[in-house]
Amino acid sequence: EQNAKKDDILTYVIRIHNTSKKMIASNIRVSDCIPEGTEYIENSASDNGKIDENKNIIWKVNIDTEEIIALSFKVKVISENFSIIENTAKVDGENTNTVYTPIVISKTVTKIWDDNNSEKRPESITIAIYDGKDKIDSKEVTENSDGNWEVTFDNLNKFREDGTTEIEYTFDEINVPDGYVKI
Repeated sequence: EQNAKKDDILTYVIRIHNTSKKMIASNIRVSDCIPEGTEYIENSASDNGKIDENKNIIWKVNIDTEEIIALSFKVKVISENFSIIENTAKVDGENTNTVYTPIVISKTVTKIWDDNNSEKRPESITIAIYDGKDKIDSKEVTENSDGNWEVTFDNLNKFREDGTTEIEYTFDEINVPDGYVKI
């Protein structure tokens, strides 16, 4: 399973196997609609695939006996307004396996100190991220080269399993050092 976020490039591959030991599969029509929330990357369809007016990529292929071929194309994710990008190709009008690609996001937290650069400031802190219900991760944070205390949590699902409820992430500082309070 693959995750995606806005501006990612996804490559879809359709594998077709002619299981016949005696017959060549001739003039097989393969089609795949450009998934919603993505845009086709120009000229990325393999094997002379052509895009039609309905945003379908169409291939006409011949497959030798017992041969497996792979057709592919690329899309760019242009929206994060979907929980999952769904894609199903068709071979001679019959659906193939559907591919589901969850949309993921990143969240960055910045620790702001109000201690006049005290010598008592710790060398590191721990920030935890919650999905509104459960702690899903925690990371150690130290001062970066710019003098900031930042941490980024990547590959976070944008939506809950129902596919429509957006997750409200919250953060907490764990084990606040003596002499400090969290705000």
